[in-house]
Amino acid sequence: MDTKERAAADFPLHIGQMIRREMLRQQRSVSWLAEQIPCDRRNIYHIFRRPNIDSGLLLKLSLILHTDFFRFYSAYLADTQVVTTPPTFHTLLRRLAARRTPMRRLISAARMCA
Repeated sequence: MDTKERAAADFPLHIGQMIRREMLRQQRSVSWLAEQIPCDRRNIYHIFRRPNIDSGLLLKLSLILHTDFFRFYSAYLADTQVVTTPPTFHTLLRRLAARRTPMRRLISAARMCA
């Protein structure tokens, strides 16, 4: 099993089923969705069976159904603490200033100018 397959297996949500549920919640038909993409109705059923989906197609479906399907992936990443917020510029300056190097004097001077 490669990394892509392992990531799909670990992801607890089936994006195809989520798209299907949202379409039904909006009381839309498979024919309507196929016309919007545009594609054949059979392709829509194929999308419903897919546990993961190409980001370009997911974006198109998000726009058509007015639903941010990417939020499910973002929520999953936040829950697993894979994504972290990068440090601010001032945090980086503080970290560098705490080191005992010649750079410390330069950072202190930069702080005085800021």
